[in-house]
Amino acid sequence: MVSTLETLLKTWNTNDPNERKHLLEQCTTSNVRYIDPHLTQNIQDQTAMLEFLTLFRSRVPHLLEIKGIPDLHHHVFRFEWLLRHPENQSILSTGEFIGEFTGNKISNIIGFLKE
Repeated sequence: MVSTLETLLKTWNTNDPNERKHLLEQCTTSNVRYIDPHLTQNIQDQTAMLEFLTLFRSRVPHLLEIKGIPDLHHHVFRFEWLLRHPENQSILSTGEFIGEFTGNKISNIIGFLKE
């Protein structure tokens, strides 16, 4: 399951739209749900998640990283994250993701901002 979380981060960080779509399909269910404090509506599927990630990458050069070691048990996960600028290493924000797996794919992600 850690490899699925690593694929999720690659999905966030790639600038290649075709690779992003392929990675998203690998690591999430078709009806993946994503809740984030920046969103006015919850994301309810891969298509909406892909649109969100494409917009995010167009506006934010920072790369998503796992901070520490993810916690995993049964079908749930949580991990702290940070957004680091790839050139000057500045940190834009930090937060936490909590989510659920269905089989070996992510079906639910809830994002929290800390900074």
